[in-house]
Amino acid sequence: MIPQTYQIKPDGFAVNENVGVIYGNRNGIDFVILPFSLGNVHIVKMKLIYPKGGGRDELISFVRSMEQNTPYISKASVNNVEGCIDLCVRLISVNDDYVNLNTICNMISMKCNSLNIINGENSLNYLFNSCIQTINQNMQYANSNQMNNMNQQFSRGPMTKAEFYKHPSIHKYVNDIVGAGIACYIFAGINLIVSVFLQQNIFGIVDVVLLLGCGLALHLAKSRAAAIVLTCEGSLGLIASLVLKGTPGGWLILIFGIISIIRTFKVESAWKNYNATGRIG
Repeated sequence: MIPQTYQIKPDGFAVNENVGVIYGNRNGIDFVILPFSLGNVHIVKMKLIYPKGGGRDELISFVRSMEQNTPYISKASVNNVEGCIDLCVRLISVNDDYVNLNTICNMISMKCNSLNIINGENSLNYLFNSCIQTINQNMQYANSNQMNNMNQQFSRGPMTKAEFYKHPSIHKYVNDIVGAGIACYIFAGINLIVSVFLQQNIFGIVDVVLLLGCGLALHLAKSRAAAIVLTCEGSLGLIASLVLKGTPGGWLILIFGIISIIRTFKVESAWKNYNATGRIG
């Protein structure tokens, strides 16, 4: 049993201390959750019985789609031997794991309810026994090639940067950075029309290229350097407008530059912390 078992268990669930299995019912659907370690990677294996009749294919498709759309789910599969649906979930931090496991239980149980799927008799005991078999197998093959293969399969290592950007704790910052990048595209378009085409200022193309480059770098790479360049561009534009025209101009670029600096440095700091500790936030 991993140390944080009690802290990550979903609301209303219990823990069997003898084997470290979390079990419970959410919206009429039984779940068992087996936390264990593969090397230095902590995961949980969630099990629920899939129906034999109506709704089976829809439920299985839904669960498999969760693997594609949910960064912390390493694998979703159908265990035909045991008659279960298995989900392997990477553990990130106590707070995130508690939220993630509750979310998964809610999503799957609500889907089951919408498909009119109900548990059969003794389903919780069946799932519990399945977990016991898994524990015995892990102990038996702990030093075998099979365990090494499992370790490679489920420890894709830390999340990729693309997965990291999708994490709920980080995604809000990434959205701000992407928003700043899109704003740069708009500013570049306005400068191209007003400065280059209408005012026939060929040097205005420099600003257009600079803004477009910053936009691409922020949008695609979440670049801190681009955020700094954008802020400098906005500052110089504001100063030049005040000196030459006596009115503030370019202040929107400056605001988006400052926002992008704050957000890109925040994301990069969180990314370095995640790589060092395995925790987000």
